[in-house]
Amino acid sequence: MITRLWKEQFRDGCLSIRWIAVLIVSITLLVVQQVTSFPDVWQLPNIGPTFLNYMLLFNYFGSGTHLYLFLLPFLAALTGGSIYANERHTNRLPLLRARIPRPLIIRSSLVSGFLLGGLGGFLPLALSLLVAVVREPHMEFVDGHFTNDGAAYPLITFDSWVYGFYERNQVVLLVAILLYVFALSGLLACLAICLSFWTRHRYVEIIVPLVLSYIVWMATSGTSLGGLSFIDFLEIRVANEACCALGAAVTLPALIIMIAACYLLEVRHEAW
Repeated sequence: MITRLWKEQFRDGCLSIRWIAVLIVSITLLVVQQVTSFPDVWQLPNIGPTFLNYMLLFNYFGSGTHLYLFLLPFLAALTGGSIYANERHTNRLPLLRARIPRPLIIRSSLVSGFLLGGLGGFLPLALSLLVAVVREPHMEFVDGHFTNDGAAYPLITFDSWVYGFYERNQVVLLVAILLYVFALSGLLACLAICLSFWTRHRYVEIIVPLVLSYIVWMATSGTSLGGLSFIDFLEIRVANEACCALGAAVTLPALIIMIAACYLLEVRHEAW
């Protein structure tokens, strides 16, 4: 029963009109990235034949990367964060509860929300990868050190927390970043679902993850905790703040713990 429910929720989420907004935002981000990375008035130093230079997160010069990281929680929550709230607002939840225990409904919502949110947050990055491969179908290693003659302008600087991975295997780094962004987006959507347990107002669950991520970034940026926010450590080229590696290591487990705590609180509240 739960398998059938999350599949229905996932299918309904895929058919949502919200994907039009996500697609528009994704295309806008790619246009902004292109215009700001490669403007007509100046030419980006030669980084070598690698499609990574044309991707979000990897090209530091484009403003699209910064906008993408700020909007990532919103895109994830928009596509996957309202699964449970939609069941309640459409009056379908009482009908489901008559047949399925509420903990199973919540778990189903979290599964479908994770997949939908993962896809929603991942879409701009996936589209940028597609465009980049078409534009420059090569992947050549570029040294991370600057040279005086400008012949070796770095794609990822040597002090970035990912440079060791990049130096060993660029493909592994790319796959790891893609999977990380998908997982991060999915968990942000699940966090939005958990927030919908305690609010009856529409769309609040979509906004709160965005606000929380911004607060974390504001509280840590420029301090000794700089890099704890994914807005900092996912700016791959210059992710060289002190806590970038720590932030990357703890962010996903921290979100999982928060989601699990919210789930347990809601289930126990229901039992009372």
